[in-house]
Amino acid sequence: MDNIIINSKKELILFYLSSLNNIQYTIYDFNHILLSNQSLCEDKVLNFTATIDNDDVIHIVLLIETGELNYYILNDQHWTKSVIAKFNFKSNIYNNLYLFAKNNNINLFYSYANLINDKLWTIQHIIGNFNSWKKFNVINYIANKKDHFLHLDQDSFGTIHLIYSSNNNNRYQIYHTFYNSFTERWNQYPYRLSDINFNNILPYLFIDSKDNLHGLWLEGNIDKNILKYAQFPFKPKGNYSWKQINIPLVFNCTQVPIMIEENGKLKIIYTTKDNISFLYSMDYGKSWIKGNSVDVNGRKLKLAKISKNITSSKNNNINNAYFSNGDNLNFYFVDTLQSLKNYSNSSNCTNGSMTQQKFNNQNEKIDVEEIKTRLNEIHSSQEAIEKNIEKILDILSKNKPSLLNKFRLFNK
Repeated sequence: MDNIIINSKKELILFYLSSLNNIQYTIYDFNHILLSNQSLCEDKVLNFTATIDNDDVIHIVLLIETGELNYYILNDQHWTKSVIAKFNFKSNIYNNLYLFAKNNNINLFYSYANLINDKLWTIQHIIGNFNSWKKFNVINYIANKKDHFLHLDQDSFGTIHLIYSSNNNNRYQIYHTFYNSFTERWNQYPYRLSDINFNNILPYLFIDSKDNLHGLWLEGNIDKNILKYAQFPFKPKGNYSWKQINIPLVFNCTQVPIMIEENGKLKIIYTTKDNISFLYSMDYGKSWIKGNSVDVNGRKLKLAKISKNITSSKNNNINNAYFSNGDNLNFYFVDTLQSLKNYSNSSNCTNGSMTQQKFNNQNEKIDVEEIKTRLNEIHSSQEAIEKNIEKILDILSKNKPSLLNKFRLFNK
């Protein structure tokens, strides 16, 4: 997975593996115009992950083919490097590097298995603030070498939530566990989200601005599946537990589904053969509606982990995005990551402005219906008034009693 860093200057830095498995990065300005291409290192990299902290310092951890876990820091345009671990490839295999910085803490995750029993995996969590570091064994699970995935997010209370897939009786199931930052412990009793009667793959976790947890995965196999969604509300009406929510049917997704939040509006973005589409919710996941889709060459479509250090709306949360790149970056259905040029170009149906335009058109239709209703009410009221006036005039023309009698006749 590529990594995109957005610094306080709103520059975008795209880190990716080259064809030779070296780490390269491309710097774009705030309008997504390419500024420069650079190389981080010449080592052959097996896996890497990147993030940015509140001081605009970029952190990158990468695992190279010699087994070294290298840690790079970019501060004031100067790179520093250190070796933080030496992995033993003769005994173990490693996967799922994931790094994020929050509240002055660096959190690094990875999973490993022993070659003697390469189906028993352990997720490890390293947390520190450069003065002290702690390591935790998060959970053990069963998985094949390539057929397992995990995803993480953190809520406003500092709790780290983890969703992962584990093999259960030859079917993969989706589980959730969490790290309590106050007790500094991981919950050892994960909760299963998925239906045990089906195979389930490609889990994804998202926490919105209201601290609601959202889980996505595919029920089935990569060539034949159904998109599934579950929610753990921050303030549930009943028991504290996950609940699957009905969404419009989506079949045969080809990559991991993701979720974003923009101005309080949730979007599930998913890919199928030759196109990318989305669902949206205006009530934080209680109900979902299908949005539009865009035809796209799957070979040009990329998924990026997004880390940013910019002041944004409280109701905007973007941890991942699908994009294509060349001289310019183009994001799909993510309005707040569009360049000013793309955002204003409504003819480009691949950018998020078309999505926003569709929402605006729907709102306009609603307003027109409300206006029609009001006009009909006014028209009906006007007809009633005219009839009453005619009745009054008829009474006045036939009788000339006192004013009090006129009102009595009118009220009969």
